[in-house]
Amino acid sequence: MILQFLLSFSVFIQVSGSACLLKCKDNYMNGMSFVMADARADWSTEMITPLQHLLSSFDRRSALRGRLVRSCRLNTDYSSCLNACGQEVEMAAQILLEGQRTWNVICDRFYNDTNREFAERILPCWITNGSVIAYRCSHAAHDLQSEVVKLVSGGRDSIMDQLPRFCKTTYNYDRCFTRANADVCPSEHASKLIIYLAHVTSNTLMDLLDRTGKLQSILPESCRDWMNQKGMSSSSALRLQRNRNDAPAAGAAAAVI
Repeated sequence: MILQFLLSFSVFIQVSGSACLLKCKDNYMNGMSFVMADARADWSTEMITPLQHLLSSFDRRSALRGRLVRSCRLNTDYSSCLNACGQEVEMAAQILLEGQRTWNVICDRFYNDTNREFAERILPCWITNGSVIAYRCSHAAHDLQSEVVKLVSGGRDSIMDQLPRFCKTTYNYDRCFTRANADVCPSEHASKLIIYLAHVTSNTLMDLLDRTGKLQSILPESCRDWMNQKGMSSSSALRLQRNRNDAPAAGAAAAVI
């Protein structure tokens, strides 16, 4: 959901000539590896779906708040580093900064939570039930990680060939995460945040790919569905959750009758 794979697409951006940009990116990736990784996982793929990774293990749940603090600190340091690289690489730095939009949203909600919605409703539920959300979407996350690796390794010229399946896989993962979140954390605030993150991620990615010059003007249908969050509104996610909860009760009533 919170798709750090946006950073992976820097392979399409001309940053190789800037030692400053490469240093910023490498320091950030290495720092995130300590936040995300453990002995059982390959951090380079786990960073593709970092929220999935943060929530996936029971023994990590109590550390979720601390991991978010460290992730947001790294995000701030990374942005400061990119901004300090100078005007000669300003355009490339701006592209990399745009790739951090999703983390910017999360960290803003985490630190500037004026209504206490994130602190009192969303985060406590993720700490308690996050592993359930992650488990339900583990197969979708694995499929997404595989598609990202294929898209990045294929290079600029294969973008449009790979894009329909990539968008479909990402859309399936986002939809799974939205519905799983609505099941175990039935709060409209949480659903709206998850859907907004999907919106930010999809539009940011398309903006970045458009800068490669390889993105066609008419997007594949699967990409349009993903960008429009088709079937992923907070009301539909919560309605689906309520229908599931009501189903056993209806069945029991029918049995009594």
